[in-house]
Amino acid sequence: MIVPSEFESRWLAASEAFEKDNKELAIKLFKELYDDGFGCCATELGMIYESIQNMESAIFWYQKGMRELDSDSFVGLANIYARGQGVEVNLEYAKEVLSIGAEACKACKEKTDHRINLLLGDIHLLENDEVRAVASYRKSYSQGNLIALKRLNCLDKEKGNYIRFAIGRIALFFKVYIVLRKDIRDIRVREF
Repeated sequence: MIVPSEFESRWLAASEAFEKDNKELAIKLFKELYDDGFGCCATELGMIYESIQNMESAIFWYQKGMRELDSDSFVGLANIYARGQGVEVNLEYAKEVLSIGAEACKACKEKTDHRINLLLGDIHLLENDEVRAVASYRKSYSQGNLIALKRLNCLDKEKGNYIRFAIGRIALFFKVYIVLRKDIRDIRVREF
């Protein structure tokens, strides 16, 4: 996240308070920042309230963060409903939140957050929909999430298909790298 310069010192102070486990001060400082127009603080407030198990406030602030199109808010709110933390489990609502989050990322021309697809995979597993879980985990892994690869491998331990898939991608990377290095070396030789 890029913090505008007029908020930077106050943001650092609020973050430091949270890191030092002074959550009351962190809440106060992040709320002041939010009230002064830095909407991204809503997500931070949601995370703090979630960490102290105040789910009603966490949900409130995550919803405000969603209005700021902050992917952390979408993931946080969906996680609360998927896990039933302080609320009844509602997998459909969690999937809807993640779907909206993915669309919001596209609308903002941002890459979809890999955690959105990871959590979608978890929800599909809870629903016993392994096919959709695998598809979501593959998307998350293609976005760089190694946890998704671990979950893929757990789904297919006997065959180990996903480990072979990952090793195949790594091998392809090295083949491309070797070819590129050879091409660069050939170009350098031709220049001299």
